Amino acid sequence: MYSVLLVDDERIILEGLAVVVEWERHGTALAGKAKNGAEALEMIREIRPDIVITDLKMPNMNGLELIAAVREAYPDIVFVILSGYDEFEYAQRAMQYGVRHYLLKPCGEQEIMDTLDRVVAELRTAEERKRYTQGIRAQFEKMKPQLRQQLLKEFLTNKTYGMKEWESCRSIFGLPAEGARVRLILFEPDAASAPEYEQLFALQNISSELIGECAPVHLDAAIGDRVAVLCDAAPLERLMPVIGNVQRVYQAYYGIETTAAVSDEADVGSLRRLYKETLESLSGRFYLGGGSIITRADTPQPANMLDLPDAEELARAVRSGSAAEAESLLSDCFRRLKDMRLDVQVAKTYLAELYMVLIRQAPQDRLSGYFERAVSFLASETLGQMERFVLDIAREIASSYYDANLQHRSELVRRMIACIQERLGDETLTLGRLASEVFFMNADYLGRLFRKETGERFSNYLLAARIERAKRLIAESGQSSLRIGAIAEAVGFGNNPQYFSQVFKKHTGLTPTEFKRKTSEN
Repeated sequence: MYSVLLVDDERIILEGLAVVVEWERHGTALAGKAKNGAEALEMIREIRPDIVITDLKMPNMNGLELIAAVREAYPDIVFVILSGYDEFEYAQRAMQYGVRHYLLKPCGEQEIMDTLDRVVAELRTAEERKRYTQGIRAQFEKMKPQLRQQLLKEFLTNKTYGMKEWESCRSIFGLPAEGARVRLILFEPDAASAPEYEQLFALQNISSELIGECAPVHLDAAIGDRVAVLCDAAPLERLMPVIGNVQRVYQAYYGIETTAAVSDEADVGSLRRLYKETLESLSGRFYLGGGSIITRADTPQPANMLDLPDAEELARAVRSGSAAEAESLLSDCFRRLKDMRLDVQVAKTYLAELYMVLIRQAPQDRLSGYFERAVSFLASETLGQMERFVLDIAREIASSYYDANLQHRSELVRRMIACIQERLGDETLTLGRLASEVFFMNADYLGRLFRKETGERFSNYLLAARIERAKRLIAESGQSSLRIGAIAEAVGFGNNPQYFSQVFKKHTGLTPTEFKRKTSEN
């Protein structure tokens, strides 16, 4: 039930409305009556009605003054105005306060009841909307920890996430403003096998809680077998003991040492660089041992080494079957190595890692052969020999992926063509229907695949197939009478022989009848 307050200085109207309206029948209850605005304001503060039906012209405080006084404190209260013919100006001013419901004096019972029904419907809709919004907000708050983790993963690993995305998420997740100085800390358990989910979850919580006592933590997340913590750029002399404490606490619980890598401080726009920096620092465990805390200063950095092509990019090019892209990346890599004139052993170490990235993309049955060839690769005497060697390997592996992808694509297109032939009579046949009902794939992707294999758009191919089927049916009809409508329906033009004839002539230069005559003559 929604409570209603009546306000009018004319007693007969006030009492009449109170008696004549069947309040409960309209989902309401009469909560009180007031003789003027001042009295109504006191009652509103006391009983908080949902609906106020008020006159405009009243002593002490008129209706407009009442609405103005109530609107700011109780914006959810709905006002219904009672006004006379000569009070239109007042009604106009009331609209400025958001009043949408008016009753013109004298008003009948039905008019009042209809207005009540509309107001109640509005209130119920508003309540439903509020409940829905609160539900969405509660669900969002529940999911917020997972969303924060995913957000950090994207900013560290996804090239498309930059300051524009950071700013759009800043107010939602309480992130620092652009230009804020931060550090990234990466923890990696020194276990022989990948850590279990519980162990990684515990490391994330321990590190976030303890580091948060030293420097505000903005985001934290488990990424693969590691835990990343993004915090304010606290001085290393304050941060190092805290990180050491994280390692000790984690080892006390799980008996596992943890290596930590701490980035230099930088602004929040450099997160991907900081992530790459800490990943490279973790490789320093080979020299410093497990359970270390490694900074960039602890990791030898050959000049310009970070400018070399990304190994992950090379792996992606090979797996996609793009030998040309893989060759381009490798050629660029060797060109830079040649320009840099690094120490030979440093260059060979980098190329050995590149070679391992490359052969890990190979089919399982070829892997052992590529491992055996690694000895020959590293025994090469010149950079040119190494380049030719690794380019041959990249072409071989990329070609194997290309052949597999090509075979898969060709099989898909063959199935699509078979479906076209089977369903030529179906006038509703489209690429979208095939994609969703038969292949369960994205229609745009399927269309591009079809065009790449056949050289034609799906729609053009379908239309050409229908015309070819129609030509065959016309030719097979022999001396029998030609029924254009039947042929149109048989090749997917439905009950539209006229349109079929137009399309047929556009593609063959002849109408179906002319085509039959010519076929018979030949």
